[in-house]
Amino acid sequence: GVQDDGAMLIPAAPTSVGWYRYGAAPGEARGNTVIAGHVATREDGPGALAPLRGAKPGMRVTVTTAEGAKHDYKVVGRETIVKKALPVDEIFARDGRPLLVLITCGGEYLPELRSHRDNIIVTAVPVR
Repeated sequence: GVQDDGAMLIPAAPTSVGWYRYGAAPGEARGNTVIAGHVATREDGPGALAPLRGAKPGMRVTVTTAEGAKHDYKVVGRETIVKKALPVDEIFARDGRPLLVLITCGGEYLPELRSHRDNIIVTAVPVR
């Protein structure tokens, strides 16, 4: 879902991730399936998406839905983007070929903001 300011709602616990429910669901034939989560917290340690820092093209990702359906993807890209410059229209595209977009924090941690400066964006295509 989304917050009042329109930003994607992300679970507070880094061990959980959030799916943007207004976009494509895992396994749909068109549009981006967007999943995001925190990289880590001081209290909980590394998050579920911490491994995105080392993602490389060709690696496999499996998304398991709440119903237990598994959807396999192959990583095709990873980039680090300053949060303020995120290409929101591209990330949250509802049309076009199916694409998995995984988002977590990266780059320098800014204590005054209690946030990382950047986001790590990993894209992956379905494996059929």
